[in-house]
Amino acid sequence: DYDIPGGTMSNSFFDGDGYSLGGSYLFDKNRIGAAVVHYDSKYGIPGEEAFIDMKQTKELLRSSFALNAGSLHTLTIEGGHADYEHSEIELQTGEVGSTFKDDEWDARVEALFGAVGPFSAAAVGAQFQNREFSALGEGADYLLPTETGSSALFAFADAPFGERLHLHVGARVEWVGVDGTPADDVPLSLEFTPVSASAGLLFDATDELQLGFTLSSAARAPGQTELYARGPHEATATYETGNSAFGEERANSLEATLRFDGGRAQVEAAVWGSKFTDFIYGNTTGRTCDDAGVCLDDDSGELAELVYEQRGAKYWGAEGRVTVDLADAAGAPLRGIVLADYVRATLDGGGEVPRVSPYHVGAGLDWNAPRFGGGFLVKYTGARDRDLATAETPTAGFLSVDAQAMWRPLENNPDFEIALVGRNLTDRLQRNAVSLNKDDVVLPGREVRLMVRASL
Repeated sequence: DYDIPGGTMSNSFFDGDGYSLGGSYLFDKNRIGAAVVHYDSKYGIPGEEAFIDMKQTKELLRSSFALNAGSLHTLTIEGGHADYEHSEIELQTGEVGSTFKDDEWDARVEALFGAVGPFSAAAVGAQFQNREFSALGEGADYLLPTETGSSALFAFADAPFGERLHLHVGARVEWVGVDGTPADDVPLSLEFTPVSASAGLLFDATDELQLGFTLSSAARAPGQTELYARGPHEATATYETGNSAFGEERANSLEATLRFDGGRAQVEAAVWGSKFTDFIYGNTTGRTCDDAGVCLDDDSGELAELVYEQRGAKYWGAEGRVTVDLADAAGAPLRGIVLADYVRATLDGGGEVPRVSPYHVGAGLDWNAPRFGGGFLVKYTGARDRDLATAETPTAGFLSVDAQAMWRPLENNPDFEIALVGRNLTDRLQRNAVSLNKDDVVLPGREVRLMVRASL
């Protein structure tokens, strides 16, 4: 259970372990590799009287073949299978309330080309996925078994216009099927065909300055929860209702980027905007419910009512980072860092998109010499007390101070490192504004770790 300012966050314990085993066979410029990754953990759910017991096993395949057949340079084939399961167990009795199982596989093949016609490089490929989800025990009240299958074709290409201007284009078409059972208990099979495309210009204005402009139109099919949720979700303390009549969500976006590298100073900045058609979001109505789905216009229920809705929406944002070499110290530059980001999101017809990230501003120093290194970052996370969505409560802003110091004692092995890392060193009270249970769960207080990292 981690410490918070003034006490301890109850039921926040964590215990996890994992292992992986993998290998690759390399011949000429080709490779075929496989791995198995397993992970187990037990962790509490802050604000609830239950904990999670989960396990996951993944089998992975990675391969790459240097064909060098004309303009076709490389063929990559990747795939994987994941078997995931977790149970929600009552703290007091040890009884299993719900068990969730997810069995998923995916495969991807991609052909990489050199110069083809007007393009200096190109890629085409296909991707396939299938996911079977099931909930047992009390979890069956939230979501009955679902199966989601998808296949996609995609292509990318780069076309140079002179030495300083490049055009990047991409396209993707998917076929998605989602089988499930909505609240009327009649099994339903839904099909979607999202089509997405993008085009971007990259302009090297000078040797130091690069400008980018990207226009995209991206679509996605609704997820299983957005379509078929129908009951209590204990981990977020919500009673959720999906809508099987949802159509595809689409975002038309424009982004402008700037990158400047003047040697002792580097600047990265971006401004972007997105216009969503049929944006899907989970709206908390302000009512509360019990486990049986009886909802009232007061706070007498233990669960907040969350209804998935679909409306138009507008997002826009900006972010930037400036790094400046201030001085040389022991053969390495001492760098000053300044960063900031901001996001704004509104719904068509009035209203705010719920759980939008607050703004951040920060500054710090960084120094990384061959044997020693360190730095700190002071970052302010803005308050979310204006432009709130329905039933969304205010979240106070907070200042966070993070720092680290590193020592590499072995001159002939720089990959052996001892590090002291500190987070929230001022022990400020912090809450995650985008979390559904932020009013009950406080983020960790002051944290200091001594770490040893080694690579052979």
